[in-house]
Amino acid sequence: MEENEGRLLQAVGSLGNTAAWTVVNERCNLTAAEFKNVVRSAVSHGFIVLHGSQAKPSLEMTSEGRRELARFRGVEQGGVAGIGSLLIFVALQFELDELCRRWGLTQEYPQITWTGTCEGFPVHVLPAHSAGRVEAAIEMLEYLNAPDTETPGLVVVLGICGGFEEDGVSRGDVINAQVIADLGSRKMRTGPDGDHPEFRIKAFNVDNRLTRIFQSGSFDRNAWAGQAVSEFDFPEGRRPTLRNGGGATLVSVDEVVSTDQWRTDLRAAWPKAWGVEMEAGGVLAACTRKQVPVAVLRGVSDLANPLKADDEWRLRSMRTAVLAFEWALKVLRKAEVG
Repeated sequence: MEENEGRLLQAVGSLGNTAAWTVVNERCNLTAAEFKNVVRSAVSHGFIVLHGSQAKPSLEMTSEGRRELARFRGVEQGGVAGIGSLLIFVALQFELDELCRRWGLTQEYPQITWTGTCEGFPVHVLPAHSAGRVEAAIEMLEYLNAPDTETPGLVVVLGICGGFEEDGVSRGDVINAQVIADLGSRKMRTGPDGDHPEFRIKAFNVDNRLTRIFQSGSFDRNAWAGQAVSEFDFPEGRRPTLRNGGGATLVSVDEVVSTDQWRTDLRAAWPKAWGVEMEAGGVLAACTRKQVPVAVLRGVSDLANPLKADDEWRLRSMRTAVLAFEWALKVLRKAEVG
């Protein structure tokens, strides 16, 4: 199957397997002549059937077309080979905006996810539109419980986090977490020097498939970091580090951590922690119940101290984390072609 036919089938599939000619044409980003030719070819191969009038035709993908689309993607059951279907979870509007810009995401009512492609693979993006573990858990569980939802092969929590400079973490670094230490509850204890929280942390082990990709020789860390420095205007002398392996841990909290004492208490409760974030604990709580694997990839936008990051670092760190994810999919694509 040629590239344009694959794009056509992906476009129809993203719209529910039946869609108007004009809408599919817009998603394929082809000239009118190219689009007519690829539709004619897809019909002749039995991948697509046409319905409606000549003035307002619609396209329906056949069962053979769905099988061909799976082969074109190099995937099992409509997902990425070795991973399955991808669902990306983001919490903040600027994170969603960045993915829309990079991946050409679109959404049509009543869909709650945004759809598009990343490195040739189909992706769905579920936004929470606000920060917090509880909000993330509710949004994810509602999505997984919806009757028409395809169970994801992998959920990737993608966005920004705070890092602990005591562990050598810097702004712009990317943490691929292997453990999420979920701060679900705590107890206040009174002592001679005042009240202190007693943390009750639940540890979630994160899916390790991204970890294996980042640890492989196929992932060129120097090239990835060089592209980030070049494209995202890193300050002179600054270069992102991909923190992966070694039990990389993020603590999932409900509060924005911006005090030295709070950060010190968290590090004392979980010494392996490299930073904090606010949604992965909720996503993992929901997905664990449904037996859906989760990966967590975060760009460090601040150092969880009183000097919180500005918007420039938030955007730069998000983009650097997204770039790492895109490079991971490139490794998968190369492995499929090879």
